Amino acid sequence: MDKKITELEKVTIEFNIPKVPGSVNHLYGQARNGRRYIRQEGREYKRLVANIIKKIEVPHQIYKGRLRTRFVISFKDHRKRDLDNCMKILWDSLQGHLFEDDCQIDEYSVKRIYNPEKPGVDITVENIV
Repeated sequence: MDKKITELEKVTIEFNIPKVPGSVNHLYGQARNGRRYIRQEGREYKRLVANIIKKIEVPHQIYKGRLRTRFVISFKDHRKRDLDNCMKILWDSLQGHLFEDDCQIDEYSVKRIYNPEKPGVDITVENIV
């Protein structure tokens, strides 16, 4: 009985990654055989995110459940950028640490803001009850 009550609890996790991800074009490459790979800069970004998430207690409802996520990406300047290009490395970085698989995400939103003093990504994840 208590297990069902626990599974129905609304859980929200909020945290910040103090670095804006690079674009898909800079973080991923393609080998001659056509296989895609993550470049050194992409691997470093994934390590940064993993280290941040290790400090967060990720409850079962988040790791295994259906999820809603919100990303607020704070850029330091107004250069032209495609938000979709930032999302690939974010999804890859969160998977296996914050949730099991990105197919658990039923809703997500991405917002761009400009903050020269504090570029980075604010992430909110909550389970869908």
